[in-house]
Amino acid sequence: MLCGLAVDLSHAEIEALVIAVLNDVATGVERLGKNYYVTNQTRQVQLVINPFNYRLITANRVTE
Repeated sequence: MLCGLAVDLSHAEIEALVIAVLNDVATGVERLGKNYYVTNQTRQVQLVINPFNYRLITANRVTE
């Protein structure tokens, strides 16, 4: 199940979170449809990234 992160982060904090998720060896990447889904179960975060301009679309919390 996915839900929004529901946190208020500054631009720098968002950037640090995205970099940490992308650099983590536990992160998996898959392309479903037109977007990339970058999931890290350890941090319980999924990033949805546009494949054409590589912009972050959403950051969701992964819950089980």
